[in-house]
Amino acid sequence: MSKWRAIVWLHFIRLWRLRLSFLSFVLTEVLWILVFILGVLLFIPQELMPQMCKVAFWIIVGWTIISQCSMLIGGWVSYFTAIGMVEEHLLRGVSPFKVVIGRLIPSTIVLTCTLLFMSMLMGEMFGVSMFMLNEPWMLILGLIFMAIQGVAYGVTLASISMRTSIPHSFLDILNFAVMGLLVVPLEGLPEALRLFIVFIPYVAPMQLMKRGISSSFMMRPELIVSCITITSVMILISIWQTKKTERWIRRHGVKGVGFM
Repeated sequence: MSKWRAIVWLHFIRLWRLRLSFLSFVLTEVLWILVFILGVLLFIPQELMPQMCKVAFWIIVGWTIISQCSMLIGGWVSYFTAIGMVEEHLLRGVSPFKVVIGRLIPSTIVLTCTLLFMSMLMGEMFGVSMFMLNEPWMLILGLIFMAIQGVAYGVTLASISMRTSIPHSFLDILNFAVMGLLVVPLEGLPEALRLFIVFIPYVAPMQLMKRGISSSFMMRPELIVSCITITSVMILISIWQTKKTERWIRRHGVKGVGFM
């Protein structure tokens, strides 16, 4: 427990010392998200604006969770390795991946601040509350599965990056590959294709979130099955990769040249 307490303290201290940098990151993220949302809403009929505002907002929320986990967890490995902290923690019997997972603290704080600020802005601009939902518990369930899958993916990226010395930005292809699938309306797809797409990471949690926003989106048993199955598989892969990387580092050492 004392190791985890030290890791939590480390990330809170670092967040406080770099608070202006994180504030800048939040503002930049909000402006970047606004560009996407406004671009989408320009082509929406006025009568559909209230619902589509909420749908666009929560889709961006889901994608922001994915990208934040990838960047703030997987991408932090470059910095962590470059300053020589991997060896320091291994010598003291602390897994470096526990420190990497601790990045959940700044990730969660940045994401929460970004989304609250974003929801206030959109509420003022379009006169729509982003939190007037059809089934809030369904949206929360989708967010939880989305976050767990994102963290598992970020940790997997971190372990592969640490073992191969390849920066996470060159390994991170899943986020861009699935971005389009987050907005695809599954209701109009053939049954076989829909089942295939539902079992792609992040898709089923996003469908749960959409169901939480509006009853016009489908709710099928395979969504829950997919969420549980894909989340479990991604967690197991992340654990396997971290253990494999730790064994590799103890045998060969850390190569940080690719991060410079």
